[in-house]
Amino acid sequence: MTRGMIASEGHTARSLSELLADGSITRSRQGVYRLAELLPVGEAAFAESLLSIPHGIICLVSALAYHGLTTQIPAAVFVAVPRRLAPRNSGDVPIISVRMPGRLLRSGVDRVRTSEGQTFRIFTPERSVCDAFRYVRLVGEDVAYESLRRYLDRPKPDLRRLVEAAQLTGTYRTIAPALQTFTATS
Repeated sequence: MTRGMIASEGHTARSLSELLADGSITRSRQGVYRLAELLPVGEAAFAESLLSIPHGIICLVSALAYHGLTTQIPAAVFVAVPRRLAPRNSGDVPIISVRMPGRLLRSGVDRVRTSEGQTFRIFTPERSVCDAFRYVRLVGEDVAYESLRRYLDRPKPDLRRLVEAAQLTGTYRTIAPALQTFTATS
């Protein structure tokens, strides 16, 4: 929770200090607090990780898990950052920075609002599948192929958007044969 959210709940600066003093809440970073016994997970972890990397985008295994395209549970939040950026990992959320060229950070991005009102940027399902193939050394072949299979098993996969994302990321030659195989056996 941010200081503004805490104030909207009726807490004052004094009550905030008392909650910090008695250990009920902890300060993750300036202006951001959470219940002491809870580590951020899911959307909360995504939003908190991007506080220290405001230009970052949730990617790879984290994005695949968010979209239900993998059974993997990431031990850290994968965040795409511009190549020139040297991100710092402050706070309780472990972050794996994935440096990407600027052209890859401009398309295939959704903005999501959490139930707490925070927002974060995340790659679309199609883009996340293609990135798994592009960064297969980071995620593993099993994750890449699992994500493609799960994407194609969705009720209405958008193959046009998948092919566009594959062309953008330079993974079309890798994904096309698997795509043909998976769609032929379905």
